[in-house]
Amino acid sequence: MKKTLSAASASILGISSLAIPNMAMANVQACGTAPTGATLTYSNGVCQSAFTSSGTFSFTIPSGASQLAAVIVGAGGGAYSWSSNNVDDYGYSGNGGGVRYLDLSQVNSGTIVPVSVGEGGLSQEAPTSGGDSSLTLGQVLHAAIGGPGGSGSVCELNGDSYLDDAINRYLFLGLGNGAGGLAQVNDGSCVSPGSGVNPANGNLDGDGESVPTIFASYNFELGSGGDLDEAPTTFVQGYGQGGSVQVNLATNRFVSATQGSDGLVVFRWKTGLASTGSDSNVLSIVGSASLLMLAAGAVLVGKARRPKRKSN
Repeated sequence: MKKTLSAASASILGISSLAIPNMAMANVQACGTAPTGATLTYSNGVCQSAFTSSGTFSFTIPSGASQLAAVIVGAGGGAYSWSSNNVDDYGYSGNGGGVRYLDLSQVNSGTIVPVSVGEGGLSQEAPTSGGDSSLTLGQVLHAAIGGPGGSGSVCELNGDSYLDDAINRYLFLGLGNGAGGLAQVNDGSCVSPGSGVNPANGNLDGDGESVPTIFASYNFELGSGGDLDEAPTTFVQGYGQGGSVQVNLATNRFVSATQGSDGLVVFRWKTGLASTGSDSNVLSIVGSASLLMLAAGAVLVGKARRPKRKSN
Protein backbone atom coordinates (compact mmCIF):
# COMPACT_ATOMS: atom_id res chain seq x y z
CA MET A 1 0.00 0.00 0.00
CA LYS A 2 2.82 2.44 0.82
CA LYS A 3 4.34 2.00 -2.64
CA THR A 4 1.00 2.67 -4.28
CA LEU A 5 0.51 5.83 -2.25
CA SER A 6 4.03 7.04 -3.09
CA ALA A 7 3.30 6.61 -6.77
CA ALA A 8 0.05 8.56 -6.40
CA SER A 9 1.92 11.37 -4.64
CA ALA A 10 4.49 11.45 -7.44
CA SER A 11 1.70 11.66 -9.98
CA ILE A 12 0.25 14.66 -8.18
CA LEU A 13 3.67 16.32 -8.18
CA GLY A 14 4.07 15.62 -11.88
CA ILE A 15 0.65 17.03 -12.74
CA SER A 16 1.23 20.21 -10.72
CA SER A 17 4.64 20.85 -12.27
CA LEU A 18 3.35 20.28 -15.79
CA ALA A 19 0.50 22.72 -15.22
CA ILE A 20 2.88 25.64 -14.66
CA PRO A 21 4.56 25.83 -18.09
CA ASN A 22 1.35 24.89 -19.87
CA MET A 23 -0.54 27.79 -18.28
CA ALA A 24 2.31 30.18 -19.03
CA MET A 25 2.32 29.06 -22.65
CA ALA A 26 -1.44 29.59 -22.80
CA ASN A 27 -0.89 33.33 -22.45
CA VAL A 28 1.15 33.53 -25.66
CA GLN A 29 -1.20 31.15 -27.41
CA ALA A 30 -4.09 33.48 -26.61
CA CYS A 31 -2.27 36.15 -28.66
CA GLY A 32 -2.73 34.00 -31.75
CA THR A 33 -0.20 32.47 -34.12
CA ALA A 34 3.13 34.20 -34.69
CA PRO A 35 3.25 35.58 -38.26
CA THR A 36 6.06 34.37 -40.49
CA GLY A 37 9.13 36.51 -39.84
CA ALA A 38 7.85 37.92 -36.52
CA THR A 39 8.44 37.21 -32.84
CA LEU A 40 5.26 36.88 -30.74
CA THR A 41 5.42 37.64 -27.01
CA TYR A 42 3.05 38.28 -24.11
CA SER A 43 3.66 40.36 -20.96
CA ASN A 44 1.40 42.09 -18.45
CA GLY A 45 -1.72 41.58 -20.49
CA VAL A 46 -0.16 42.89 -23.72
CA CYS A 47 0.56 40.88 -26.87
CA GLN A 48 3.38 41.97 -29.17
CA SER A 49 4.32 40.90 -32.68
CA ALA A 50 7.65 42.35 -33.83
CA PHE A 51 9.19 42.22 -37.32
CA THR A 52 12.87 43.06 -36.74
CA SER A 53 14.62 41.88 -39.90
CA SER A 54 14.35 43.29 -43.40
CA GLY A 55 11.83 41.74 -45.75
CA THR A 56 8.18 41.64 -46.80
CA PHE A 57 5.61 40.02 -44.51
CA SER A 58 1.96 40.20 -43.46
CA PHE A 59 0.11 40.59 -40.17
CA THR A 60 -3.50 39.55 -39.57
CA ILE A 61 -5.43 41.61 -37.02
CA PRO A 62 -6.27 39.13 -34.21
CA SER A 63 -9.84 38.48 -33.15
CA GLY A 64 -10.79 40.31 -29.97
CA ALA A 65 -7.75 42.61 -30.08
CA SER A 66 -8.17 45.98 -28.36
CA GLN A 67 -5.96 49.09 -28.16
CA LEU A 68 -4.09 47.86 -31.24
CA ALA A 69 -1.24 50.17 -32.28
CA ALA A 70 1.99 49.97 -34.26
CA VAL A 71 5.42 51.57 -34.39
CA ILE A 72 7.24 51.78 -37.74
CA VAL A 73 10.97 52.54 -38.02
CA GLY A 74 12.88 53.11 -41.25
CA ALA A 75 16.30 51.47 -41.63
CA GLY A 76 19.49 53.38 -40.86
CA GLY A 77 21.77 54.70 -43.59
CA GLY A 78 25.27 53.34 -44.14
CA ALA A 79 28.41 55.20 -43.09
CA TYR A 80 30.75 56.90 -45.54
CA SER A 81 34.01 55.04 -45.02
CA TRP A 82 37.09 55.36 -47.18
CA SER A 83 40.86 55.45 -46.79
CA SER A 84 43.59 55.74 -49.42
CA ASN A 85 47.30 55.47 -48.65
CA ASN A 86 47.09 57.82 -45.66
CA VAL A 87 46.18 60.70 -47.94
CA ASP A 88 42.47 61.10 -47.20
CA ASP A 89 40.55 59.45 -44.37
CA TYR A 90 36.79 59.66 -44.21
CA GLY A 91 34.39 58.44 -41.54
CA TYR A 92 30.90 59.89 -41.82
CA SER A 93 28.40 58.03 -39.63
CA GLY A 94 25.07 57.12 -41.22
CA ASN A 95 21.77 58.83 -40.49
CA GLY A 96 18.93 57.22 -38.56
CA GLY A 97 15.61 56.15 -40.05
CA GLY A 98 12.30 57.90 -39.43
CA VAL A 99 9.81 56.79 -36.75
CA ARG A 100 6.00 56.74 -36.93
CA TYR A 101 3.25 55.77 -34.48
CA LEU A 102 -0.07 54.40 -35.75
CA ASP A 103 -3.38 53.91 -33.92
CA LEU A 104 -5.00 50.79 -35.40
CA SER A 105 -7.74 50.33 -32.81
CA GLN A 106 -10.49 50.86 -35.41
CA VAL A 107 -9.18 48.29 -37.89
CA ASN A 108 -11.41 45.21 -38.14
CA SER A 109 -10.17 41.85 -36.88
CA GLY A 110 -9.17 39.48 -39.66
CA THR A 111 -7.78 42.32 -41.77
CA ILE A 112 -4.53 41.28 -43.47
CA VAL A 113 -1.91 44.03 -43.22
CA PRO A 114 1.08 43.87 -45.63
CA VAL A 115 4.30 44.73 -43.79
CA SER A 116 7.68 45.80 -45.14
CA VAL A 117 10.84 46.24 -43.05
CA GLY A 118 13.66 48.29 -44.56
CA GLU A 119 17.19 46.95 -44.92
CA GLY A 120 20.10 48.84 -43.36
CA GLY A 121 22.28 50.86 -45.72
CA LEU A 122 25.77 49.72 -46.73
CA SER A 123 28.82 51.45 -45.28
CA GLN A 124 31.33 52.09 -48.04
CA GLU A 125 32.83 54.80 -50.24
CA ALA A 126 29.38 55.39 -51.72
CA PRO A 127 27.12 54.61 -48.74
CA THR A 128 23.54 53.62 -49.45
CA SER A 129 20.42 54.86 -47.72
CA GLY A 130 18.41 52.61 -45.43
CA GLY A 131 15.20 51.18 -46.83
CA ASP A 132 11.76 52.48 -45.92
CA SER A 133 9.58 50.46 -43.54
CA SER A 134 5.82 50.43 -43.95
CA LEU A 135 2.45 48.81 -43.43
CA THR A 136 -0.52 49.07 -45.76
CA LEU A 137 -4.17 49.50 -44.78
CA GLY A 138 -6.45 49.17 -47.75
CA GLN A 139 -5.01 51.49 -50.37
CA VAL A 140 -3.10 53.64 -47.85
CA LEU A 141 0.64 53.14 -47.34
CA HIS A 142 1.98 54.25 -43.95
CA ALA A 143 5.76 54.52 -44.21
CA ALA A 144 8.78 55.56 -42.14
CA ILE A 145 11.62 56.67 -44.40
CA GLY A 146 15.07 55.13 -44.33
CA GLY A 147 18.00 57.25 -43.19
CA PRO A 148 20.35 58.75 -45.82
CA GLY A 149 23.94 57.53 -46.10
CA GLY A 150 26.61 59.32 -44.10
CA SER A 151 27.94 62.69 -45.19
CA GLY A 152 30.07 65.42 -43.67
CA SER A 153 27.28 67.71 -42.63
CA VAL A 154 26.64 67.25 -38.93
CA CYS A 155 29.60 67.18 -36.57
CA GLU A 156 33.40 67.10 -36.77
CA LEU A 157 35.69 65.29 -34.36
CA ASN A 158 37.82 67.82 -32.48
CA GLY A 159 36.12 70.61 -34.40
CA ASP A 160 38.61 70.72 -37.28
CA SER A 161 38.23 68.93 -40.61
CA TYR A 162 41.83 69.82 -41.57
CA LEU A 163 44.10 68.52 -38.84
CA ASP A 164 47.28 69.25 -40.77
CA ASP A 165 48.25 70.63 -44.16
CA ALA A 166 49.04 67.28 -45.78
CA ILE A 167 46.23 64.96 -44.67
CA ASN A 168 42.49 65.56 -44.75
CA ARG A 169 40.67 63.57 -42.06
CA TYR A 170 36.91 63.95 -41.91
CA LEU A 171 35.01 62.31 -39.06
CA PHE A 172 31.31 62.98 -38.49
CA LEU A 173 28.38 61.75 -36.45
CA GLY A 174 25.06 60.81 -38.01
CA LEU A 175 21.78 62.70 -37.85
CA GLY A 176 19.02 61.14 -35.76
CA ASN A 177 16.08 61.30 -38.15
CA GLY A 178 13.90 59.45 -35.67
CA ALA A 179 13.51 62.60 -33.62
CA GLY A 180 14.87 65.01 -36.19
CA GLY A 181 17.61 65.84 -33.70
CA LEU A 182 21.10 67.09 -34.47
CA ALA A 183 24.24 65.55 -33.03
CA GLN A 184 25.29 67.20 -29.81
CA VAL A 185 28.49 69.24 -29.96
CA ASN A 186 30.45 70.38 -26.93
CA ASP A 187 33.47 72.67 -27.43
CA GLY A 188 33.92 71.37 -30.95
CA SER A 189 33.94 67.70 -29.91
CA CYS A 190 31.28 65.19 -30.90
CA VAL A 191 29.85 63.72 -27.72
CA SER A 192 26.82 61.79 -28.95
CA PRO A 193 25.02 60.89 -32.15
CA GLY A 194 21.79 62.53 -33.21
CA SER A 195 19.05 61.42 -30.83
CA GLY A 196 16.36 58.95 -31.79
CA VAL A 197 12.85 58.32 -30.45
CA ASN A 198 12.21 56.35 -27.25
CA PRO A 199 8.50 55.67 -26.64
CA ALA A 200 9.15 55.00 -22.93
CA ASN A 201 10.43 58.58 -22.64
CA GLY A 202 7.27 59.95 -24.22
CA ASN A 203 9.10 61.17 -27.35
CA LEU A 204 6.87 62.28 -30.21
CA ASP A 205 7.31 60.57 -33.55
CA GLY A 206 8.53 62.25 -36.74
CA ASP A 207 5.02 63.58 -37.43
CA GLY A 208 4.65 65.04 -33.94
CA GLU A 209 2.24 62.29 -32.82
CA SER A 210 2.12 61.16 -29.18
CA VAL A 211 3.10 57.69 -28.02
CA PRO A 212 0.16 55.24 -28.07
CA THR A 213 -0.67 54.28 -24.47
CA ILE A 214 0.04 50.61 -25.09
CA PHE A 215 3.64 51.49 -26.13
CA ALA A 216 4.36 53.61 -23.04
CA SER A 217 6.65 50.87 -21.68
CA TYR A 218 8.48 50.20 -24.97
CA ASN A 219 11.99 51.19 -23.89
CA PHE A 220 14.11 51.34 -27.06
CA GLU A 221 15.81 54.25 -28.81
CA LEU A 222 14.69 54.14 -32.42
CA GLY A 223 16.15 55.82 -35.49
CA SER A 224 19.20 57.38 -33.85
CA GLY A 225 22.16 58.65 -35.84
CA GLY A 226 25.30 56.57 -36.23
CA ASP A 227 27.87 56.82 -33.44
CA LEU A 228 31.56 57.70 -33.49
CA ASP A 229 33.92 56.07 -31.02
CA GLU A 230 37.51 55.12 -30.37
CA ALA A 231 38.66 51.74 -31.67
CA PRO A 232 38.51 49.05 -30.55
CA THR A 233 34.89 49.17 -29.44
CA THR A 234 31.73 47.11 -29.82
CA PHE A 235 28.76 49.10 -31.05
CA VAL A 236 25.26 48.09 -29.98
CA GLN A 237 23.16 49.24 -32.91
CA GLY A 238 19.53 50.12 -32.19
CA TYR A 239 16.63 49.62 -34.58
CA GLY A 240 16.93 51.99 -37.54
CA GLN A 241 20.27 53.39 -36.39
CA GLY A 242 22.75 54.77 -38.89
CA GLY A 243 26.05 52.99 -39.45
CA SER A 244 28.65 53.80 -36.78
CA VAL A 245 32.35 54.59 -37.21
CA GLN A 246 35.43 53.60 -35.23
CA VAL A 247 38.50 55.83 -35.27
CA ASN A 248 41.99 55.89 -33.83
CA LEU A 249 41.85 58.97 -31.61
CA ALA A 250 45.64 59.20 -31.45
CA THR A 251 45.76 59.94 -35.15
CA ASN A 252 42.07 60.72 -35.81
CA ARG A 253 42.16 58.15 -38.56
CA PHE A 254 39.20 56.07 -39.72
CA VAL A 255 39.39 52.39 -38.71
CA SER A 256 36.09 50.66 -39.55
CA ALA A 257 32.32 51.09 -39.75
CA THR A 258 29.18 49.09 -39.04
CA GLN A 259 26.34 48.82 -41.54
CA GLY A 260 23.11 50.71 -41.01
CA SER A 261 20.60 48.81 -38.87
CA ASP A 262 17.45 47.25 -40.30
CA GLY A 263 14.16 48.95 -39.57
CA LEU A 264 11.29 47.69 -37.42
CA VAL A 265 7.54 47.19 -37.51
CA VAL A 266 5.99 46.18 -34.19
CA PHE A 267 2.34 45.70 -33.21
CA ARG A 268 0.90 45.71 -29.70
CA TRP A 269 -2.62 44.89 -28.51
CA LYS A 270 -4.56 43.63 -25.51
CA THR A 271 -6.51 40.38 -25.35
CA GLY A 272 -9.11 38.92 -23.03
CA LEU A 273 -6.21 37.65 -20.92
CA ALA A 274 -5.36 41.19 -19.85
CA SER A 275 -7.25 40.75 -16.58
CA THR A 276 -5.04 37.82 -15.56
CA GLY A 277 -1.95 40.00 -15.46
CA SER A 278 1.53 38.89 -16.46
CA ASP A 279 2.84 35.38 -16.94
CA SER A 280 4.46 35.60 -13.51
CA ASN A 281 1.07 36.28 -11.92
CA VAL A 282 -0.42 33.33 -13.74
CA LEU A 283 2.46 31.18 -12.54
CA SER A 284 1.76 32.29 -8.97
CA ILE A 285 -1.89 31.33 -9.33
CA VAL A 286 -0.98 27.94 -10.80
CA GLY A 287 1.67 27.48 -8.14
CA SER A 288 -0.90 28.05 -5.41
CA ALA A 289 -3.21 25.55 -7.07
CA SER A 290 -0.34 23.07 -7.20
CA LEU A 291 0.29 23.49 -3.48
CA LEU A 292 -3.39 22.80 -2.82
CA MET A 293 -3.13 19.66 -4.91
CA LEU A 294 -0.08 18.56 -2.96
CA ALA A 295 -1.83 19.27 0.31
CA ALA A 296 -4.80 17.20 -0.81
CA GLY A 297 -2.45 14.38 -1.71
CA ALA A 298 -0.80 14.56 1.71
CA VAL A 299 -4.21 14.27 3.39
CA LEU A 300 -5.02 11.19 1.32
CA VAL A 301 -1.71 9.63 2.27
CA GLY A 302 -2.28 10.44 5.93
CA LYS A 303 -5.71 8.89 5.93
CA ALA A 304 -4.45 5.78 4.23
CA ARG A 305 -1.75 5.31 6.85
CA ARG A 306 -4.11 5.51 9.85
CA PRO A 307 -4.62 2.12 11.53
CA LYS A 308 -8.13 0.79 11.20
CA ARG A 309 -10.17 0.48 14.39
CA LYS A 310 -10.77 -3.05 15.53
CA SER A 311 -14.43 -3.92 15.56
CA ASN A 312 -15.82 -5.52 18.70
